[in-house]
Amino acid sequence: MSRRVVARGREALRAGVYGSAFLRTAIKTGLLAASAKVRYGTNVYERDWDVLVVLDTCRYDAFAEVAPEFDFLADAAYDSIRSVGSATAEWGANTFVGEYREEIAETAYVTANGTPQWTMQGERDQFNKILTDYVDWGMVSPEEFLRLDGVWEYAPHEPFGGLTLPAAVTDRAIAAHRELEPDRLIAHYMPPHAPYRAGALAQNRPLRDYERDPWEALRSGTDREVVWAAYLDEIRWALEHVETLLRNVDADSVVITADHGDLFGEWGLYAHPSGIPHPKLRTVPWVRTTARNVEDREPRLSAEEDYERQATDQLEKLGYL
Repeated sequence: MSRRVVARGREALRAGVYGSAFLRTAIKTGLLAASAKVRYGTNVYERDWDVLVVLDTCRYDAFAEVAPEFDFLADAAYDSIRSVGSATAEWGANTFVGEYREEIAETAYVTANGTPQWTMQGERDQFNKILTDYVDWGMVSPEEFLRLDGVWEYAPHEPFGGLTLPAAVTDRAIAAHRELEPDRLIAHYMPPHAPYRAGALAQNRPLRDYERDPWEALRSGTDREVVWAAYLDEIRWALEHVETLLRNVDADSVVITADHGDLFGEWGLYAHPSGIPHPKLRTVPWVRTTARNVEDREPRLSAEEDYERQATDQLEKLGYL
């Protein structure tokens, strides 16, 4: 039955009915329920890796377009996997599950996105209420990780969208690797998640309309290539910090991936709604490389309570509330 729900939902989306609020809720409910039962896609814990770099909302085709510009990826092995979610909450709910409890217990998870942590704690406002009451996702708790470092709670945020800067994730990931020597390290960066702020930060200017809200810009007729170019700049920004991370940890197996992608008008949809099976949302990088520590970065950021930010503010900036 779950597979039929997925198929019918896909047909309805292609017919354009997702624009109706009632049908949108009904379709998302069915697709998310199917996701919890079927869990189509590849859980990252099914694969071997020492360090997993997660770029939030990074499509495989976009990554492949930008990656050749970076020398540290010259010898990388390029592949893709099908994500277990089309939004971070769904990805987290289908990734950090009891089946992989032993592996999670040896994982240091450093994240700029608070959504997986909130979902583990049962605060799932971004999910349909019906699902949170009647679907058991089987997630572990935050305490079951070797370390779950919610960098989004205390790190400095950029001024435009209020999102955690990638340098903060790099600092805390390096620190976790050196302090804990974990079997597995996950570094979850926010770029290329909208708003697109790399250009504004580099040029010390305000955000342009298509950078602040790329989805509304596309709906209003902005050239897709303009928005796409800004999206690629966000990936470049993230990879600059990933390069620093991989110069400061030792790992024979490093994988760069994403929790999900983004839609730029495919099926009439934008961004990354939950429960959507579109391949541009679900096909994410699985790029394998290595890391060698040359110790050219000394982490400066520590988890001080003085920097604490409210999680609701962060989730609002991400568009989940």
